[in-house]
Amino acid sequence: MGIRHFRKLREQLRDGRTKVLLWTTLAALIFGGIEFGDPLEKVLDQLRNKIRNHQASGQVVLVGIDDPSLRSVARWPWNAGNFAALIEALARQRPRSISILENVPLSGEAEADRALAATMARHGDHITLGNRFKVDKQTDERVLFFTDTAFQPRDRQANISFRYNYAGIAWELPYAVEMEGQSVPGIAAKLARMPGETGTSFPIDYSVDLFSVPVISAKDILAGASPATAIRGRDVIVANTASDASSRLFVPGMGYAPSAYVQIAGVETLRKARPVDLGWIPGFLLSLLLAGFGVFARKPRVAAAIAATGFAILIACPLALETASIRADSVPGLFVLTIISIWLSLQSWKEAQRQKGTVNAISGLPNLSALRQTAGFKPQVLVCARIHNYAQICIALDARLEKSLALQITRRLTLGSPIPKLYHGEEGVFAWFVEPAPEEKLGDHLNALHALFRTPIEVAGDLFDLSVTFGIEASDDRSIANRLGSALVAAEEALAEGRKWKKFDPAKLKEAPWRLSMLSQLDTALESGDLWVAYQPKLELPSRTIVGAEALVRWSHPEKGAVPPVEFIPVAEQSGRIIDLTTFVLERAVRAGAFIGHRHPGFGMSVNLSAKLLGETEIDTMIGRLLDRYAFAPELLTLEVTETAALATGVGALEPLHRLRSMGVRIAIDDYGTGLSTLEYLRRIPATEIKIDRSFVQAVYKNHSDKLMVHSTIQLAHSLGQKVVAEGVEDAQTLEALAFMGCDEAQGYLIGRPVAFRELVRGLRSVGKARAASTFRVRA
Repeated sequence: MGIRHFRKLREQLRDGRTKVLLWTTLAALIFGGIEFGDPLEKVLDQLRNKIRNHQASGQVVLVGIDDPSLRSVARWPWNAGNFAALIEALARQRPRSISILENVPLSGEAEADRALAATMARHGDHITLGNRFKVDKQTDERVLFFTDTAFQPRDRQANISFRYNYAGIAWELPYAVEMEGQSVPGIAAKLARMPGETGTSFPIDYSVDLFSVPVISAKDILAGASPATAIRGRDVIVANTASDASSRLFVPGMGYAPSAYVQIAGVETLRKARPVDLGWIPGFLLSLLLAGFGVFARKPRVAAAIAATGFAILIACPLALETASIRADSVPGLFVLTIISIWLSLQSWKEAQRQKGTVNAISGLPNLSALRQTAGFKPQVLVCARIHNYAQICIALDARLEKSLALQITRRLTLGSPIPKLYHGEEGVFAWFVEPAPEEKLGDHLNALHALFRTPIEVAGDLFDLSVTFGIEASDDRSIANRLGSALVAAEEALAEGRKWKKFDPAKLKEAPWRLSMLSQLDTALESGDLWVAYQPKLELPSRTIVGAEALVRWSHPEKGAVPPVEFIPVAEQSGRIIDLTTFVLERAVRAGAFIGHRHPGFGMSVNLSAKLLGETEIDTMIGRLLDRYAFAPELLTLEVTETAALATGVGALEPLHRLRSMGVRIAIDDYGTGLSTLEYLRRIPATEIKIDRSFVQAVYKNHSDKLMVHSTIQLAHSLGQKVVAEGVEDAQTLEALAFMGCDEAQGYLIGRPVAFRELVRGLRSVGKARAASTFRVRA
């Protein structure tokens, strides 16, 4: 039984909750033991005093030996005769008692000393003379100052000294002190008729409004100018209140004031009741008990409520107790609750982050992290839908509208065939599980879903076309994470192959190491020079001369050879490397254009601009710096943006294009015709050039509808003041047909394949700017 209990205790000690409670307890014990929180405790005391602030009882009257008294009676210090005269004047007004908060030594003036002795003999039963001590700073010993016994026996005198803290504030007064083996009561305890044990003290209640204490000038008392009712039956305290008195110190609630107010506050405290000081242990134990309940509470809300209750008790209870003259420190207890509350908040934050990490912040659907954590679905088929232009569309939408977009996509995916659990990832990825079924049946369902997405989605009055493909992963011997990756690969391949959906081919797993390492190898290629820029010449059809080139990025891998751009550019876009890649191409294209321009003035350069960069506000600044560095005219640089990306981009995200256009840079809509173009889109996009997609160009002299489309596009562009470039020209018939329709420029294999910079320069030198395109192609 003992071993079992020991093991249970050891397990509890290993528990994080038990550890934090134990460490907090130890820290709080040290915190309270060394009174580390005392400054904060005093601040709370003063706040509570302000709340409980009340008028003085009026039973204590301060007779101040103030500046007028010193000017009219005598300079300080007064001799025994001056005190005798003041006591006689006060006695005539029949106070309950008179206390002199100054020790009165023999003055050496016989007549004055006799006068005070005679006065004390007549009225001594109602008079208390003060004595005091001070601590020698060098020896740390007390030096005693008694009023001379010729005036009053020591056993009838009272102590007027008290200790104050590092800030010069007195928070407690002694009941009685030992002086030369004799117990001497404190003046406050004596006036309040509240004796106490020698060497003990009581806390001062500064909630009394000390400004309401009646104050009379000693000058007025001596002159008989004060009403007798102001003093009769009250306790009178006589003290030096002059502005230059050495006994002034900081009094809570008043500021710097005569120390007599400390004694008056002490009298008011004791007359109410004998104060009880509970210290910090009760509050500490209470907070520790509540902290234990909070730490081991199962629900965060319950823990928070317990902590809040603890704070409320430790703040409110001292206030309530002090009305009954009971004082309790709360800072050590608040320290415990604060530490535990911080720990509980951190635990709640961690849990929230864990929950947040499995939920899509936009749609509220479980995300792909939640999918990867799913267990028990291996026998089912995993389907992924990839909205390829999702990111481009979201550039134009705020979070609220993006949520509307995601919900509309969700409704379409679940239409006709409810999905038990749909997962929503970043970049427009949606995934779900279906029961195993013949491939043909599943394919029919995905074809139907694809048909639904042919209808544009309306968000805030704008229509957006969605480019969607589906990937299927049907294996049952791999992890969910691996299957998800395979399904996404299948969806990407479906897009590249022009299909609506595709099932993942397990044979592709052999290429997995290459694909997984492509990103790091792409970074290496940027540094090593394996990435380079090829230039495909552009032909001006009316003059049949080469007037520019399009800069195209190429990757020559040392082992795999030429890597198609269709493989690594999407990776660069998804990973955030597209900015570096585009900067790399732009820098070389501008430098090449500037070099060629010295021999062939007006030679232009075209560079593809990723849709990811349309949201970059600094893209125009970066391009402007490149143009300035190489002294390349802005109008010779053309930035090509795919039509799909441009159409999916909102008005705000088009602003960088407008700024670039205002700089003089030309803007081309690439792959024109593959989206659903409208005049409104053409009006919004600051394009100077339209590049007709190769799928229409290559059949221009074979297909009548394509010919009409190309011809109408040329006419429309010219009417808008835009130039038309046809890409994918591979035969002379197509070139002549385009020239007949008025097309401005053309590029394609007939004119020249993409070549390295040196070959481009060599080809231009050999044929000259005005030579035929076919000759350039042959030479290059």
